[in-house]
Amino acid sequence: ITILHKKLTSPISDMAKAIGKVKEGDLNISVNAEGDNEISDLGKALNQMILSLRLTAANIDMEPRSGDSD
Repeated sequence: ITILHKKLTSPISDMAKAIGKVKEGDLNISVNAEGDNEISDLGKALNQMILSLRLTAANIDMEPRSGDSD
């Protein structure tokens, strides 16, 4: 039971820490999402969300701002 508990809680704990970093603005992170179960699916989705946020932030940075000269 202890091994199973650790296999489930460790990835969830890692994802919670990653979400905390994203909340602080760190988009240069990812979580280990190896495996073929619901926990790894959640990790893959989190990594995809972080990548999407990173790309969105990059696009915003490249957009001309009002008042900027061309």
